[in-house]
Amino acid sequence: MKSTKLKLLVLATVIIGISNLALAQRGDGPRQQRRHMSFDGQGMGWERMAERLDLTEAQQDQLNTMRLAFHEETLPLKNELREKKARMRT
Repeated sequence: MKSTKLKLLVLATVIIGISNLALAQRGDGPRQQRRHMSFDGQGMGWERMAERLDLTEAQQDQLNTMRLAFHEETLPLKNELREKKARMRT
């Protein structure tokens, strides 16, 4: 009786472990796709966000100006990071 329960417990543990590994190996889901979005507004849904927040045209312009300034400010850092990653791969 004890060996049957032990075998069932081991089998259940193996099945759960394998299913977790299979789920962890899934391909390009929403999380992976988010990583590839850039900070220039592509794929971020700025228009939808502005609609949901009910922003005025002036507020949207201010947000766009801030977003572009951030992009220009961080672009050299992003390029430097890409170069360093490329060097690490070679």
